[in-house]
Amino acid sequence: MRFDYYTTTDKGDFRKSNQDCAYAATSADGTAFFGIVCDGMGGLSHGEVASSTVVESFTEWFTKEFATIQRDELFADNVALGWQRIITDTNERLRQMSSKDQQSMGTTLSVLLLTQDRFYAAQIGDSRIYVGNEAEEFFVALTKDHSYVADMVEQGLMTAEQARVSNEKNILTRCIGVMREVQADYYDGELHSGDFFVICSDGFCSGTLPSDILRAMGLHGSNKQFSQQALETAVRNRRAAGERDNITAVLTAVNGE
Repeated sequence: MRFDYYTTTDKGDFRKSNQDCAYAATSADGTAFFGIVCDGMGGLSHGEVASSTVVESFTEWFTKEFATIQRDELFADNVALGWQRIITDTNERLRQMSSKDQQSMGTTLSVLLLTQDRFYAAQIGDSRIYVGNEAEEFFVALTKDHSYVADMVEQGLMTAEQARVSNEKNILTRCIGVMREVQADYYDGELHSGDFFVICSDGFCSGTLPSDILRAMGLHGSNKQFSQQALETAVRNRRAAGERDNITAVLTAVNGE
């Protein structure tokens, strides 16, 4: 399989800085794709520090550790163990930095690995990963938000539409750097030719339906054309719609050739 990927991040029109951080790459032999998006939070530059700290730690895992476990029979277990170790370590590092600076900082996490005909993902917070397939013409959220409104919807106390427009939609119930302990949700499944994924911060997807995201990228019809322009078009559309947050996304498409 071949992995085509594109990434973009934009400060937007309202924020003074960009607290999002993203990374995407393929392995040296081209048999794996790795992508991550983190949305930082905290005063001054602390949100940027939080998101970049987590992205750098995961990037180091992919560039240095991934190849050593790639052919291991316990590969899936090793991925989850390695990722949770990074989450635990960076959570403690950020908590110590917050204590020293007397300024809290934290970040969401959405990370995706495609390899060996399977996908692996981990999620903390309200950044998201979406999955679709060009031939099957579906596009849905793979991950579940860790937020107040997501919990309310799950409990039947709020509708999905109410959650999309709620003033409380940015209240997180889980993030890296704030809680004493934090656990990611893990996902995995089969990978097929024609699959495509979007990893994004909430500035890219907040308050929208999956179909809205496809339209914003110009990918709502048949014969989808995945490109850097698709992401940048979506960012322009989000800014034009009045999005007030930083806007970041990674798009990757799986080619079976």
